[in-house]
Amino acid sequence: MKDAYIVVEHIYKKLRGREILHDMNLSVPSGAIVGLVGANGSGKSMLLRTIAGLIKPSKGKVWVDGKPLGKKHSFPDDLGIVIENVGLWPEYTGMENLALLAKIRGKIGKQEMEEALKRVGLSPSDSRIYKKYSLGMKQRLAIAQAIMERPKLLLLDEPTNDLDIRTLTILEDYLDSFDGIVAVVSHDRYFLDRTVRRIFAFEEAGRVAQYEGGYTDYQLRMEERKTEQGKTQRQRPEKEEKENKEQEARQHRKKLSYKEQREYETIEDSIAELEEEIAALEDEYTKAARDFIRLAELDRQLTEKRQLLTEKMDRWMYLEELVLEIEQENKR
Repeated sequence: MKDAYIVVEHIYKKLRGREILHDMNLSVPSGAIVGLVGANGSGKSMLLRTIAGLIKPSKGKVWVDGKPLGKKHSFPDDLGIVIENVGLWPEYTGMENLALLAKIRGKIGKQEMEEALKRVGLSPSDSRIYKKYSLGMKQRLAIAQAIMERPKLLLLDEPTNDLDIRTLTILEDYLDSFDGIVAVVSHDRYFLDRTVRRIFAFEEAGRVAQYEGGYTDYQLRMEERKTEQGKTQRQRPEKEEKENKEQEARQHRKKLSYKEQREYETIEDSIAELEEEIAALEDEYTKAARDFIRLAELDRQLTEKRQLLTEKMDRWMYLEELVLEIEQENKR
């Protein structure tokens, strides 16, 4: 994906013999704000730390801004990150902590640090040391250190934990005006609805499914899928009965009907056309990475075309088997 800022390809990670990430693949385009959701232990935070370069995958590759993470580039160049249990210095004030972190890259001065503290509702002149901070103040300082260098990439792991309403509103407003890339791990569905425009859902067997919209849109899609699965299960006995009747009829036939013959002669062309249409839609989907309204429409069209392709393939297999059976019957 040419315009992808983050690309994760076939990532595996084992810890103490347990596979946390299994063949993980995803890409995040420039300018996107995405949410990572899933059950506890599904690998969301692990993936975030892998993208940040804090954890090395057992197998697979991660690219950030076109650069592969590895020996040459251990960490993304332009990164701000909030993770649980941020390791700040307990005996220093908030301002002193930011000053120590700022020395690592040397990109900002006192003014930018003070602005970051004020933005999250902390005073640069507060003389209290970090270990005397409340949980909410510690989380605000974690956000301040993530945004003080105005990074292109923000990785946020449960950023709303212990935040009061005022600070939560400040964070939401900041993300509204942020023109970089944001990846958020959160169980706060209201925060996700307010901020993200794409959901990556961690599902069974290490699979990551992409859904356009916020958390509520994701929930609606999941409900639709459950409904469809329920319909399929109810329709299965009817389908089996129909297949049994077709099988009985096929045993007494010597040739295809005129309609079946015509369908058999054209169905491969129909399948090829559908495959071309799907490929064109997928290409357009990639190019429309930031047009969320268009992405939703393309997602709907792709779902319909893929369903139609599945039906055509099933029908083609049925006709192939029927032709083979008729040929064998006529040889007897």
